[in-house]
Amino acid sequence: MRRLFIVFLVVFVLVLVSPALTRSVAQKQFQGALADLEELVPGLLFEETQADSGWFKSVNTQELVFKDMLVAKDGSVEDQRSGIFVETEIFHGPLIFGMGDPDMPAISFGAAITRSSVSFVDGDKEPVEIPGGIYNRISFDGSGSLSLVFESLSEEFSDKAAAGGTTISWQGAHLEIDYDAGLSHMESVGLIRPLRIVSADGEFRLGEISFESSADYSDFGIWTGSSHTSVEELTVVGSSAELPAAFSLKGMTMSGDTGIEQGRLTGSVNLSISDLEMNAIAGSSVQFAMTAEVDAATIGRLKNALETRNPANTEDSAEVPADLQDAGMDLLAAGLSLEISELQINTVQGDARFALRIDIPASDLSGEAVVMNALFSMSAESKLRISRSLFDFVSQSNPVMAPQMMALLLSGMLIDEGEQLTLMAIYDGGLLTVNGMPIPLPVVPQ
Repeated sequence: MRRLFIVFLVVFVLVLVSPALTRSVAQKQFQGALADLEELVPGLLFEETQADSGWFKSVNTQELVFKDMLVAKDGSVEDQRSGIFVETEIFHGPLIFGMGDPDMPAISFGAAITRSSVSFVDGDKEPVEIPGGIYNRISFDGSGSLSLVFESLSEEFSDKAAAGGTTISWQGAHLEIDYDAGLSHMESVGLIRPLRIVSADGEFRLGEISFESSADYSDFGIWTGSSHTSVEELTVVGSSAELPAAFSLKGMTMSGDTGIEQGRLTGSVNLSISDLEMNAIAGSSVQFAMTAEVDAATIGRLKNALETRNPANTEDSAEVPADLQDAGMDLLAAGLSLEISELQINTVQGDARFALRIDIPASDLSGEAVVMNALFSMSAESKLRISRSLFDFVSQSNPVMAPQMMALLLSGMLIDEGEQLTLMAIYDGGLLTVNGMPIPLPVVPQ
């Protein structure tokens, strides 16, 4: 009996003391997760505004800051404060109790579980907290499982400059993300419920969005994997110059796949929209399919150059930075291919179809010779077919485009086949032909 009592006493002491012993581990893993997220989203910073450390849990408050997003008149670069605050409770392991929260496990084992609440501040007004929270279960090796559970939100913001102010109504969201140590692999699935924003400028409606993805971070500094997204509705109705008069899409699905094999990055995208309304064209549907192949290492360099460029140096300068130029040259030298196998638009007024193929073979050249070689070795082909009824409708409803469209028809660029207008362009070895007619290039390389 005495031994049993001693065992229970030891267990009790361990349970009591272990949260303090693992506190530094939990906080280190939490800070590491923030650092990984900052690296994953270039330009995003988490600035700590408050930190309290306790026995069983710690509390951290972070403000989201977008680095180098503002360029002052003198050319200096400033960070953009978002007014979005994330308050996080860090429950120390190894034994973590749910504290009655229905979105947390009753008891679990790990380095920590974090529970975050998100709020935003509009000027000097009181903070508005989004109902729900973000839960992150962090293991001792740095891997974890992230859950974003947001409930419905309905808020009205008064604005003296705009009659009626702004009303936001959101039915919430639920996302699940599993990740490994270092964020090199992620699996995600989620559902974003409808959002509606009404202001003096107009109305914005976003229907239900569902998505799932699997991604791996490659040695070339780029993500590869597969994803699928569906959007129920996206509608914008403007009542001022700030928003378009009418734009609406419904039933959109998009899927993508990327992979790397023998140093080549391959990717494919498929897009479908069942109902599209834009300006005077309504009742449209869209189908799009594209594949591409490029050098993975060069894409990684290009991505890094774009992420690290200084916004202050790009506002007034028309010059392309040297690192971007070099990456672009290397991209051409390594060869690439692009194919739009299908771009089909069906409307009440008619339909249009477009296809494109571009191939640039690899070469051992460098510098400006790369561009010259690509120009003469490239092969490309494009096809356009548009119904006469849609052509006439666009010409009549858009007086600005009407002269250009009629010029294409009269010059023979578009072949009149009765109910259809067609265009066939082929480029091979520096020679461009359109519908069989040779077309002189604007610049002939010497």
